[in-house]
Amino acid sequence: MRPNIVVGVEDGESMYKKWYFEVVIDHIEQVTHVQPHIRVGWATTQFQSSPGHGDGFSSNGIGDNTYSYGFDGQNIWFAGRAYNVSNSDTQQDVFQKNDVIGCLLDLDIPEMWFSLNGHPVRGLVREFNLTGMFYPAISLSSRVSCRFIFGGDHGRFIHRPPEGVASLYEAMLIKQKVSIDPCFSFGNIERNRLDGPSPIQHNIAFTPQPVRTSHIVLPSYLDNVSDRLTVNSHELWCMNKIASGWRFGELRDDAQKI
Repeated sequence: MRPNIVVGVEDGESMYKKWYFEVVIDHIEQVTHVQPHIRVGWATTQFQSSPGHGDGFSSNGIGDNTYSYGFDGQNIWFAGRAYNVSNSDTQQDVFQKNDVIGCLLDLDIPEMWFSLNGHPVRGLVREFNLTGMFYPAISLSSRVSCRFIFGGDHGRFIHRPPEGVASLYEAMLIKQKVSIDPCFSFGNIERNRLDGPSPIQHNIAFTPQPVRTSHIVLPSYLDNVSDRLTVNSHELWCMNKIASGWRFGELRDDAQKI
């Protein structure tokens, strides 16, 4: 399962590079001798889920191929391999009901790490491929349910993200509505209808193209008023913000208009 929110890196763009979201386990039930399957993490737009076992290219779960990274409570999965990152003093072997998994993606280093109930795991992923756009993803078996928390109006974080990290909801486009879609679906077999996952919309990151004013020379009679014009422009900007309901605060919060 994945939401319709994507982040990424493009040359010259001004998109923020550090993102965080959480997942809460609402229900988990073991119905056979096999442990329930649930992995939480990130996938890229090259990720293609298929009903075969993971061999580095095909995938039936997050982390089964080279285009996704998953955490199952004990291991970080990538390319079909599990890397144990558990800490026996603070972590259990598998996820339990009401567990909170934090997922952080830093596209500057690049680096991604996970936390369980507020405790960072002792392993992380670094120097991964930045090709394509990244989105949160969950793979789970039957009798397992969970929910995404993106911050702001889309759920308040249970554990505060590190300083300088943005809530994932801030990557949403204007007037965009969040939807959760399957990464893979057979559709309705009984009615002979085959459905695939909805296509991912590749968000085009804003690339600023500032206007160069170094070659502009003001007339001499404007030299005395240029500073005043700058102050007046800033005052007009402040007045518009106040009229829109914004207020002063030490930390910016677009949801609260601070």
